[in-house]
Amino acid sequence: TVIYLMVGINDAHNNIPVELTLKNINSICDSIDKYKIELIVQSVLPTTNYYDTLYGGFSVNDVLERRSRRINLKLESLCKRRNYQFLNIRPYLTEGRFLKNEYSTDGIHLNFAGYKQWMKAVVEQQKTKTEDVRF
Repeated sequence: TVIYLMVGINDAHNNIPVELTLKNINSICDSIDKYKIELIVQSVLPTTNYYDTLYGGFSVNDVLERRSRRINLKLESLCKRRNYQFLNIRPYLTEGRFLKNEYSTDGIHLNFAGYKQWMKAVVEQQKTKTEDVRF
């Protein structure tokens, strides 16, 4: 059994301190570890440079992107420390630092094309993982 964990974008969006986000992620990891289940931690979803807010209009997203990047750096460290795999999905979804507009309808949630790219990242990671196994 494998769990792919992706968390953090809502915390980044809601301005939750990065350290609190990481504390909560560590708690999730502790809970999963109790069951000896393989855990693959995925990077925080990227967002477009502008995204549709819940109240209409658009918000400049550079601050959210910087928060997401900080969380991702911490997630990579967490994975090294806890011997988890880290799956960086950003290269599959971004152009530069931001989510490609074609992968989202509102700048923060993936559409069908975005989910297909996400699945591509997972499949390629699994393929690489399988190729690393030597008999």
